[in-house]
Amino acid sequence: MLLSEPMTTRKRFLTMMLAVCHLLLILLLFTSQLHAQAQDGANQATTAGNGAPEAGANNVADWKPRTPTANQQDVTFEATGRQEKTGNLYRLSGDVKIRYGVFTLQADEVTYNDDTGEATAEGHVILDGGPHDEHIEASRGSYNFKTQNGEFHKVYGTTGIRLRGRSVTLTSPNPFYFQGMLVTKTGDRIVVNHGSVTSCELPHPKWIFAVGKADVEVGDEARLYHSTFRVLGIPIFYLPYLQYPVTASAARADY
Repeated sequence: MLLSEPMTTRKRFLTMMLAVCHLLLILLLFTSQLHAQAQDGANQATTAGNGAPEAGANNVADWKPRTPTANQQDVTFEATGRQEKTGNLYRLSGDVKIRYGVFTLQADEVTYNDDTGEATAEGHVILDGGPHDEHIEASRGSYNFKTQNGEFHKVYGTTGIRLRGRSVTLTSPNPFYFQGMLVTKTGDRIVVNHGSVTSCELPHPKWIFAVGKADVEVGDEARLYHSTFRVLGIPIFYLPYLQYPVTASAARADY
């Protein structure tokens, strides 16, 4: 009896240790499986969230920003040079063209933020589109496709007109021409700083208003500040302030 007691105790101890080892092994296997499933889920979420390679990829022309909601427009890209994406920020160069709804932005270099809709463009910037067939050419600028607000430098622009070389096509009864050192656009409102405006026949208007500032509501009227009326390049008179209708009748009367 004295010898069998220690043997029974050791047997119970070994049995208990084996049970504990089996339990630990099961827990380790279960934990490893959960970790693997979580890692797979994270990888799938990353792929679904990005939808494209990160910076340094060369197929940005085939990328699509996140699926547009009911309040967003589809976006497409074209570029012949650098094509990079980091998060929701796109960097493109070389004959860049971005199409967003009815607007098209072209430039030598563009940085576009898919979250905000903001594009910053450098070199031979051209913005086309909108209900008034707007055309803006600039050396550089920024434009928000979602808010339709922008700022452009060294600008030549028209509304209601399509220029193809020397061919001029009126697409609106209210054609309008403007140029300026700085032009801001807020929806249908265009503000021209240190430039000129006219609704005379293009591409060689007979008259213009050289302005310090012109606040234009496209298709309605323009408010001119510190303007000089010029005919065939000759200054005729100066006006500190003038409200000038940008209407079809005014445009026809002045041709």
